[in-house]
Amino acid sequence: MKKITVGIVDYGFGNISSLYGCLNSLGFSVNVSSKKSILKKSDVIFLPGVGSFDAGMEALNQRDLTDFIKKFYSSGKTVVGICLGMQLLFSSSREGHPTKGLCLLPGRISSIKSQSTHIGWNTIRVTKPRSIFKEFDSKHFYFNHSYALNGSQKIVSANSIISSDLESFASIVQKGNIIGIQFHPEKSQSNGAKLLHKVITSACNA
Repeated sequence: MKKITVGIVDYGFGNISSLYGCLNSLGFSVNVSSKKSILKKSDVIFLPGVGSFDAGMEALNQRDLTDFIKKFYSSGKTVVGICLGMQLLFSSSREGHPTKGLCLLPGRISSIKSQSTHIGWNTIRVTKPRSIFKEFDSKHFYFNHSYALNGSQKIVSANSIISSDLESFASIVQKGNIIGIQFHPEKSQSNGAKLLHKVITSACNA
């Protein structure tokens, strides 16, 4: 059986070393690159990210990667965004200054209302029982973010709650062959590794 090839988009943002280590340990062939010629050979690409929305989009535009990501998605292959990478998949954000996103998913990224940041371990509540994520309902994952999706629940596969006043936000979104994960699976120990394996093998029907 052909080994699944996973590409990690290197645009100067993100927890790339941890994500690479996790995916490599799962037995996938992993390429980290900002070169479209290398990334296009992937079966799945990951858009990681740690930082602000406006700076992240600027970095993607400077590297001429925005159209590539859209074309990769349009080809039928799966795009997975993690943390900031998930947020960049959406229409816009006011983080830093008002910025247009990749517009692959509908919705705006807004600051968390109840507290300045959400850092640490939290559970997810899977909202779609037939989702590929159903086995991860009530499992713990590691979060580190100050902004979250403000948009339709139609594409939300799982929510999480910030305990201070029960404010909820989308922790996983999916629409066809595009998936967004607000937490850091690569930092979430065995649960995160299992989730990444599920996402990739499901995307490749392996």
